Amino acid sequence: MISGEGESIPGGANGDLIIRVNVQPHPKFKRDGRDIFYDAQISIMDASLGKKFEVPTLEGFNNITVESGSQPNSIIKLKGKGLPGRGFRGRGDQYVRLVVNIPKKLNNHQKDLLKELDDSFD
Repeated sequence: MISGEGESIPGGANGDLIIRVNVQPHPKFKRDGRDIFYDAQISIMDASLGKKFEVPTLEGFNNITVESGSQPNSIIKLKGKGLPGRGFRGRGDQYVRLVVNIPKKLNNHQKDLLKELDDSFD
């Protein structure tokens, strides 16, 4: 609200100006205060073996390394890649959550290979 900046009434003082802002959800990012959250879709192989990726940030792209053996919903923190604070308070962080895509349909050969891999861990 900005006092005295609204419409005037003939013979009276200006009213107050009331501004309402609705923040729309972003298609890629979620926000909590100054921190930004992003879900990175990765394959089960990339989670198992590790891989370098580019992920979007508010100002372009940033390289991340998914370590071998990464578990679903693991979080990678990108320090200072969130929203700026007021004045000199610095920036928030961006958190990248690893969403591991597990195949929904496998043919018999793929199933056999996965069983063989699973048996090798015993």
